[in-house]
Amino acid sequence: MMYKRINGKIQAYLIDFDLASLADRDSHNLDRTGTMPFMALELLHSVAPGHAPVLHAYAHDAEAVCWVVLWLGVQYTDGSRARHSFEDWEMVDAVTCYKNKFYIIFDLHQHLFTEPNKLLQKPIWKLLANFRKHFMQKLSPEGEVPIPNIDEWMAECDKEIQAQVSCIS
Repeated sequence: MMYKRINGKIQAYLIDFDLASLADRDSHNLDRTGTMPFMALELLHSVAPGHAPVLHAYAHDAEAVCWVVLWLGVQYTDGSRARHSFEDWEMVDAVTCYKNKFYIIFDLHQHLFTEPNKLLQKPIWKLLANFRKHFMQKLSPEGEVPIPNIDEWMAECDKEIQAQVSCIS
């Protein structure tokens, strides 16, 4: 992620579009690219010895954005890192990062967003809970579960954010 100040406001950008895949096409890229602390749990899990590689899907990118927002929302206040809640994601191998994030996803309510990030807290928790449910179904012995259609999840979260914004206005 990078950012610029434009007219005194911070504008953030997710980068690495050269490694992106189109939403309407399957990617056959089995390389694990991306910033490890923000990678989807399924991709991190597939790196462990004895696990089969998984095809990269749009849902993995959407989950990665949720991890970025959680990481920023919990640790930063007004552009400064207030605390270091997720240091155990940084500078570790994929298996360790997976284990550390796996436990967090079951305990999201322990990670409160700082001000002014509170508006995103419930929607991000909700999205990550949905990704957790999907991921746990994939780990179950029943077999493969289809990649989730996250459009509905994101539309629900958008409505929730808009409702919170209208209450503030």
